[in-house]
Amino acid sequence: MFPQEQNAKIMKLNFDINKTLACVGIICRENANSIDFYRLMKLVYLSDRKSFVETFRPITNDHWVNMRHGPINSMLYDLAKGNGPIELQEKWNHYFSCEEYVVSMKNQPDKSVLTGLEIESIKSAIDSLKDCGDFFSVRDKVHKLPEYVDTQSSEPVSLEKILKAEYEGITDEEISDIISDLQSFRG
Repeated sequence: MFPQEQNAKIMKLNFDINKTLACVGIICRENANSIDFYRLMKLVYLSDRKSFVETFRPITNDHWVNMRHGPINSMLYDLAKGNGPIELQEKWNHYFSCEEYVVSMKNQPDKSVLTGLEIESIKSAIDSLKDCGDFFSVRDKVHKLPEYVDTQSSEPVSLEKILKAEYEGITDEEISDIISDLQSFRG
């Protein structure tokens, strides 16, 4: 596959701040209203991934990238670090704070923006990391995902790799149709 074809298969969607806030809110509530930064990054990614695998629609519509310690949601990462676009950062800061790599919920976001299937995806992601007690066990688990690419910077996550891993026998044409449908759905 040529690089430009690969790039066409990478998720580039319109970020949904309200669903992102709701997703982070559910995760924080499940963790006594605060959570380790790294674990949060992985849980939101896994929630989005689960939703995408089941419905061909992610929850947050964030841009997924592989980083040194595994895949994450790019805009969420920027927001949690305090580096998001001003209007999104202000909204994030109303609900969450991040100090010393702990994200804490200050106000509860509206979870009614999420569908039942999206909430189930979030709960499934939370359950998937319950057995991971520390940074290294979380990292090792997400490094086993087929879409993970070892990198020292950031590399876009390929939807094609996810779909091929999750759907045995899926054709390149079916993958292209799913990605095209996703892109047209989001405009």
